[in-house]
This record gives sequence, C-alpha cells and structure tokens, in this order.
Amino acid sequence: MAVDKRGKQAKRKCQTKKAKRGKEIVKQTDWSKLPHAVLLHLFQYLPHADKYHAAQTCKTWLQPMSEPSLFQTGHFRFDSVGVNRAITYVKVRGKLLRHIKVDCSVSINYQPQTRAMYQFLVNLLNSGNDQLLTLSLTNTWHLNEGIEYPRSMLVQLMAAVLTSQQQLRALDLCSANVSVDQGRDLLEAASRNSAYTVHKLAIVDLIRNFRGDVDLRRSPKLIAAMCNFPNLRELDLNNDYLTDELLDRLAETTKSLQVMTVNANDYLKAWSRTTPPAWQKLRSFCCQLKVVFLIKPKTGYYFDPALMGLLTPSTPLHTLDWTSGELISLDHIKQCFQHIATHFQNSIRHLKFQSAVRLDSSDIGMLFESIHTCRYLKTLSISLKCDLSGDDKFYKTAIQDAVDVHRMTCAVTFNGQTMKS
Repeated sequence: MAVDKRGKQAKRKCQTKKAKRGKEIVKQTDWSKLPHAVLLHLFQYLPHADKYHAAQTCKTWLQPMSEPSLFQTGHFRFDSVGVNRAITYVKVRGKLLRHIKVDCSVSINYQPQTRAMYQFLVNLLNSGNDQLLTLSLTNTWHLNEGIEYPRSMLVQLMAAVLTSQQQLRALDLCSANVSVDQGRDLLEAASRNSAYTVHKLAIVDLIRNFRGDVDLRRSPKLIAAMCNFPNLRELDLNNDYLTDELLDRLAETTKSLQVMTVNANDYLKAWSRTTPPAWQKLRSFCCQLKVVFLIKPKTGYYFDPALMGLLTPSTPLHTLDWTSGELISLDHIKQCFQHIATHFQNSIRHLKFQSAVRLDSSDIGMLFESIHTCRYLKTLSISLKCDLSGDDKFYKTAIQDAVDVHRMTCAVTFNGQTMKS
C-alpha cells in the first residue's frame, strides 16, 4: 500500500510539473505580443488572402495592415479563383503596388475571365500608379479573343500601362504571341518613359510565329524597339529573334549587357541567323556578356538537325542546357560535343545534357574525351533514361570510369547524383 501511495504521489508531481511547463510555453509563445516590426516582416511572406485573415485575429495583428510596404508586391494567377481577387486587390491597393506578376497559364475557355484581364488593366490605369519597378504579364495568349474583347484592345491597354510607368526596371512579356506590329508597339510603349531604367527584358514568344515564317530581318522597326534600352543588363529572347542586325544594334546602343538567354524550343525552326563577326562586335562592346542557350524540344520525338548551326562560333557561350530528341543519332551527338569542345572550350562554364538515347560505355567515354578539353568547365550534368534493370548502375560505373580516366575537375552529376572526382 505504501508503494502504491508513493507511486501516485510521484505521478501527481510529474503531472503538475508538465502543467507548469505547458503554461510557461503558452506564455512564451504569445503571438499577440510580437513587436510591430517582426509582424510586418512575417506578413510579407503571406499570400494576399492570408494577410486579411491574419489581420482579423486581433488588434495587434491588424496594425501592420496599414503599412503601405506590405502591399507593394502582387502575384496574381488568372484562374477561376484568382481573377476576382486580382481585380479587387488592384482596385483597392493598386496605387501601392511596386511589383506585379500576372500568370495566365491556365487555359481559359470562356469570356468572363478574358473580360477580367481588361478590368484588371483598367483598374491599374485608374489607380494612377506610375511607380512600378517590375511588371510581368505572361501567357496572355491563353486569353480568348472575342467580338466584345478583341486582342487588339488588350494590347492597347497593355501599352497604356507600360507608357504610364516612369521607372520600370524589369519587364516580362513572355508568351504573349502578338503580331510583329503589336510587339513593336508594346516595346516602344515601355521605352517611352522607362528606356533608361529597364535592366531586364524578357520577350520569349512575344511574337506569334507558329509556322516559323517570321523573319525579324524584315522588321527593322521591331529590332530597333528591342534595342531602345541603353542600360539593359539581361535579355531573354527566342533564337528566332537572334540576327546579325539585332547584335549590331545591341552593340551600338547597349554597352551594359551582361546576360543573354536564348530559347530554342522548336528544332524545326532552329537554325542560326548570326555570324562570328557580329558576335565579336557585340563582345567588344559588352565585355562581360554571358550567353545561355536553352535547347529543349517541345515534344520528345524530334530529330536534331541543326544544333551545331545554332551555336555560332565566337558566341560567348557560358551555359548550355541541351535536351535532345529521341530520334537523334549517336553520330550527331558526337559531332555536337566535338563542336562544343572545339569552339567554346574557353568560354563554357556549365553544361547540362539530357537524352533518351541509350549510350554504351564507349559513347560515354567519347563524350568525356571531348568535354575534358573545356578547361574552365565548372559543372557537368548528365541525365539519361533508364528503362532496363541495371541501367542506372551501368551508367554510374561508366561515367565514374570516364571521370577517373580524364581526371575531370568540374562537378559531375548523373541523374541528380554527384559523382566522385
């Protein structure tokens, strides 16, 4: 009996201690007593809807909602849920915004959401906000064109928004798929008052070019509009836009260009319109220029007829991300790697190769034999399809042997796994 009493007393003491500790924890985690600066910092990471829900918790949490800096960034997704929130947010807080990102990547099959984009732009114009720093309007081609809301009117509204801005620094109009004249109008509108402040310009798939018949060499006004930003540092564009005329114009107008990202996603239209002298001229004016090539087919069953033609010698190639099609031949892969090693061994720093073609150990050894001559290469990433059992182990062994034989000093990864150097 004495033992049972002692056990019960010890159990009660333990429970009392736990209760006291629980009270102390509750007192220590009283979120309502957080400083105003801490709450303001935490609220900046919340989505717009959660900000309003958090503000309804208590009076202390309501106070940061009066700070303008809390509403300077707006990321909107034009789907069935986000369109109404975007319109309301811009109508109420449009004057405070400094960074706007609108993504229309969700396919829209009915007019109300197309109308919502018009209303969104109208509310932004009516807010009188001319102090945007970054503006991203991507995938607007998903918005259906109707009699009441034609695409030409949408482009006019976008141009009006761009014209009203005084200090725009980053502009993203990717996947707009407008006509050549409309693309020129948008770029000219952006340069009207922000020509000297824009540092980053992303115009991938700005121009509608489904058939591959758009030749920018016949559109000097569009080329001139692309080069209206003398302080440009980063430029993202399609390989279709890359011409000698564009490089010459950039060399004459833009002396601060540092990064050019070239997207070549359709091998049926992938060929080079540039020559080594044009690249040499641009490099002489933009000494820090680094070119990034992203070569990825839109579908897997593509034959690679023009990869070597895409990479013009004298291009300051810094990074190559190449995903080959499933119908490519091993001989063509070898020729491409030899082309890279011959012309870009002093400039290339990062190489990523992804292929569905099955390679044997001799093929892998050949690839490394070419690549090891790239003396300044920092990272080499290889991704190969492993269909059969044992493929993963076989590739790892073959790649590791090639790394040891050629004494690779760069970081080598296979399917995301780091190989020992």
